[in-house]
Amino acid sequence: MIIESKNCYPVITSNRNIMFQEKGDRFSINSHKLLRPIYLNRTSHEITEYCNGSRSISVIRDLMCNKYNEPAEKIEEDILKILYPLWKLKLVMFRGGKHPFNYHLKKQLCIDNEMYEFAVVRDTSTILDFVKSHENHYVNIHSYELDTLSKKQISVRFMYSEEIFFTLSHNNKITALVSISPQYTIHPFYDCLYYNMNNIFVIDNFLSTADKNALKFLFKWCCLWFGHEVNVLEPREFVNLYMAIDCQNRNEFIKVFNETDWKEVGLLKKEYKGEDASLLEHRIII
Repeated sequence: MIIESKNCYPVITSNRNIMFQEKGDRFSINSHKLLRPIYLNRTSHEITEYCNGSRSISVIRDLMCNKYNEPAEKIEEDILKILYPLWKLKLVMFRGGKHPFNYHLKKQLCIDNEMYEFAVVRDTSTILDFVKSHENHYVNIHSYELDTLSKKQISVRFMYSEEIFFTLSHNNKITALVSISPQYTIHPFYDCLYYNMNNIFVIDNFLSTADKNALKFLFKWCCLWFGHEVNVLEPREFVNLYMAIDCQNRNEFIKVFNETDWKEVGLLKKEYKGEDASLLEHRIII
């Protein structure tokens, strides 16, 4: 299937710190943002040369179709595969901000005969409108109240990958929102990674059996998404999510999420405003 891309106009970032060098039959891209150079073959480099902001992806596809005897669908897929990692590294941008990679940010799945959608959310209005209209809010004591942030603060956190926001939707309505810090830590005693869960919001009538199973899958999808899209990590046997809850909200949290595999694994003495806090863990088998 050819992705609708006639309105997506890629452009190589105009930055004197980005250097293209030709080495035999391949080209290298180097930048202070990169740990090591990115190497492109001659065809890939030809595609990047077309990315000047005046040609859409569909136009670039047609130009390549005129030169190579390949189906248009395959050529467009190849173009997107080449541009996607460059876009993630901000070496390629899109005029007007409209990019063709939304399929990396959404997933639909049927759970217990109910259709759910999992999505990465970039729209700050969507985030704030949801969190300010629902009281079922659980926050990590080492984080902050999400509804106290401005649209600009949320945008900055997402832009610099300080925090990623995910939603769970059912019947085209958001039923849960979570925010997680994608900066992983390697567990000192087990061969696994762990992330800190910052906020969880759920609607009032949430958490039927299907809802709980969908929320468990959302937690897993978040960690898989981090590994592929943010940290580019090798898969491990399991990943842990951690959340520290003040004791006042501890019982309610365990009651609401008792079927989503969150477990109390420790007590943090006088960690929150001089009071104790519970350390909760959610283990995800990869």
